Amino acid sequence: MVTVYLFTIIFLLFLIFLNFLLPRLLPRNVILAMYSGQETLITEEMYNELVTLHGFDKTLYEQLSIYLTQPAHGDLGYSYVFHAATADLILAVLPWTLLLVVTSFKEEIIMQFPDGLRLLVQGGALIRMAVVTEG
Repeated sequence: MVTVYLFTIIFLLFLIFLNFLLPRLLPRNVILAMYSGQETLITEEMYNELVTLHGFDKTLYEQLSIYLTQPAHGDLGYSYVFHAATADLILAVLPWTLLLVVTSFKEEIIMQFPDGLRLLVQGGALIRMAVVTEG
């Protein structure tokens, strides 16, 4: 059981590091690649601000430190497309997201509980095996 949790933690750390590393492996300018196709015009002042914010003028180790500590301190950044703090954008849609999650969870319980009771009462091994392998 401990190995499953350890593997999960290692895998999550690998995904975080991969998410950090992939934009930096792009063959062109990272800032322009991240904001290309957006409706925002990148000015020289905004470009310099983004380079400083993301730490692209620092070493890779310092960039990783910035990448990990900013969200840990609650700094999720600023959306130049919506001109608002990212945390405010997330909080604005959080009630609807929670409503969808709670509703889907409730519907899942309502639909699956009768099937579980039916299996309990019938006790059919083939039905149980089909539900376990397909569900």
